[in-house]
Amino acid sequence: MVETVDVREIFSAVLEFFLKKTIVIDAVYGEPGGTGLARYAREVTARLIAGLHSRFRVVVVGTPAYTGSRGDFFIQAPAFVSPNYGGKAHIYRLLWRWFILPRKLSGLTVSGYYAPVPEAAGLKVKQVLTVHDLIPLQFPKLHVKLFFIFWVQLFLVSKKASTVIAGSECARLDWVNWGSRRFKGRSRLVHDGIDVPEELHYEEEKLKVPETPFIMYVGDTRAYKRVDVLIQALAKTNQLINLKVVGKVNETQKKNLEAIASSCGVLERVIFCGFVDDNELHSLYRSAAAVGLATEAEGFGLVPLEGMVWGAPAVVSDIPVLREVLDSYAHFVPVNDIAAWGSAFDRAVEEQKKESYEDRVERINFAASYSWEKTAGNIESILIEEFSLDE
Repeated sequence: MVETVDVREIFSAVLEFFLKKTIVIDAVYGEPGGTGLARYAREVTARLIAGLHSRFRVVVVGTPAYTGSRGDFFIQAPAFVSPNYGGKAHIYRLLWRWFILPRKLSGLTVSGYYAPVPEAAGLKVKQVLTVHDLIPLQFPKLHVKLFFIFWVQLFLVSKKASTVIAGSECARLDWVNWGSRRFKGRSRLVHDGIDVPEELHYEEEKLKVPETPFIMYVGDTRAYKRVDVLIQALAKTNQLINLKVVGKVNETQKKNLEAIASSCGVLERVIFCGFVDDNELHSLYRSAAAVGLATEAEGFGLVPLEGMVWGAPAVVSDIPVLREVLDSYAHFVPVNDIAAWGSAFDRAVEEQKKESYEDRVERINFAASYSWEKTAGNIESILIEEFSLDE
């Protein structure tokens, strides 16, 4: 039996499609691999493309390396604008977004543009952009090459964005203070997310505590991250504790940190693990006495939360953004108080030996509340509110 085709249903579906407003989701940063910013872009844009499809025609912008959903239309950016191409790519992206992307979109009536990074486009439409932090402006000596281009990018954001989303209230206030004279739009808080395991390991006992307990640091080793503080703190502990540094470290930074460790007499207790895959990372979290983060500045605080959701306590610097994000679920230590860091390490090791089931459950549940689903859902609501309104 041949099924009949309802022409009216087809016509209605086609009409509905063309009556939808068109929005652009910029996924240039959403390539596989990359930094925490790339991870944020991948997780958020993937969910937004799927969630907004029923309300809007979704145009996705991505590089040749992009492997995510292409929405209703896909615009391929050249490979040289990829964040993986280094510092020059900042300039290439700015020029491409301002002068080439508008031409690529010229055949479409675009109502809105979203990017998960603070990089505006040369489009005369509502733009919602995410500002994660102002660290390159706060530490200009550490970001000599990036300082000027980042300032220009933020200036353009202040002129073009109708709404700026910040990953923490501290980052939002930094943005408001910096852009107060230029920015006329709205600023909104949407906390960043973390990968939450499908099954939270409440009842799983800690992996066997190693003969030498260790504190774990995850991330890069730029100066403001103060990995040197964690190293010096090893010399102030009352027991033998190691520090495992996880992540890529360039040779210059590694030699500098090894020199500090040597001068403190703890060189053999500092272990550079390099890049590790997710399985090994999670195993390290589960057996660490604590995740240590002595940073002077942070946009959100993803790593301590990530460690918590796998069971690891957190010992972090006492700065406003970490107080905001981690609440009472971490040990807070003054950034430059080396003796206090040593004492905090000792306390973490002792607490690891006698941690209660209830404490573990509470910490894991707290960290799990920061999911990518929640982050993307909140951003989706903002985009629907922003782009559904008539111009």
